[in-house]
Amino acid sequence: MKGFVATGVLYIPNDFKAGGYIFTPITLIVSCALTLYCANLLLQVHAKTGGSFPDMGFKAYGKPGKIFVEIVLVCSQFGFCTAYVYFIASQIGGAGGVIPCITGDNDMCEGGLELNKWIWMPISMAIYVPLVMVRRIEVFAVTHLFGDIMILITLIVICSYAGIDIGNKGIMMDGIKPIGDAWT
Repeated sequence: MKGFVATGVLYIPNDFKAGGYIFTPITLIVSCALTLYCANLLLQVHAKTGGSFPDMGFKAYGKPGKIFVEIVLVCSQFGFCTAYVYFIASQIGGAGGVIPCITGDNDMCEGGLELNKWIWMPISMAIYVPLVMVRRIEVFAVTHLFGDIMILITLIVICSYAGIDIGNKGIMMDGIKPIGDAWT
């Protein structure tokens, strides 16, 4: 839920602007179908072989398969973690972030220089590194539930404000093309 829903809600408006209102929904649907198909294949392989992802790679291709799966998992997790740390740091201290807007730094709040996020990245890492060393994830069950509840509340608030904004101003398609500028 946190990985797909939370970041998706925050990134999709900009994705529609960059990709366009025809290209982006098609891409989202194809991505969803491909993700569901691949997840179904993994479940079928797991039902037949059992074990973890590296175990399935070993059973399919031997030791090279296991090593390849482990490398891909590390790269995937590294990418997710890097993206989340950057996202959090830029939302806290970057241009348009929480700290500049609360403190009244109008240049930063309205999209000025993005220097403060580089201060928040090491702070984020200082919090995350000890947390990832916890071996039993069940310890965080309550905080995961709290995070899911906060995501649900945030989705309700965003949809409510978006609905009010659309009700007051109508659907504004200014600057959004069928196929975004990235493709033309």
